[in-house]
Amino acid sequence: MTRKSTVIDPDQAIPKPASMDRPKTPRPREQKLIQILASENPSTLSQAMMQAGINPNSTAIRRRLGEGGDLREQLAEALDAAGLTLPRVLQKLNDKMDSKRLVSIGKEAISTDDNDAQLRATEQVIKLHDRAGNLPAAQESGTSAPITVNILVMGEKDKE
Repeated sequence: MTRKSTVIDPDQAIPKPASMDRPKTPRPREQKLIQILASENPSTLSQAMMQAGINPNSTAIRRRLGEGGDLREQLAEALDAAGLTLPRVLQKLNDKMDSKRLVSIGKEAISTDDNDAQLRATEQVIKLHDRAGNLPAAQESGTSAPITVNILVMGEKDKE
């Protein structure tokens, strides 16, 4: 007796776990992560992952958020839909670099630099340049050769 092999329709087959043939729509927790990243201001990706109920050590999610990943494309679409296009965000950040505030001295209001806002904007600009690869790494900062320092002590020897 020969046994018939079952043929599985490729559209109904379950993709392998490491395969990128997953459904195009993100799962509910992944959708929540994308919403958090697009709308709120988490300080780190790990914090956003925890808020979405995803293990912050998940390399699979981080890989999918990386360059060429499907979640990265979803995030880009969500940012554009929210009006957070790159030119607009960079212009706002540039405006914050020169922000001013009013300080009242007596009955007069004097316009001065808002150092706190400028510092935060500077930190964000530095992060952006670092992530874009525009900042040299510590080992790239110069040609460092070993330096030898010889110390010569002049004077009398201790007499015993």
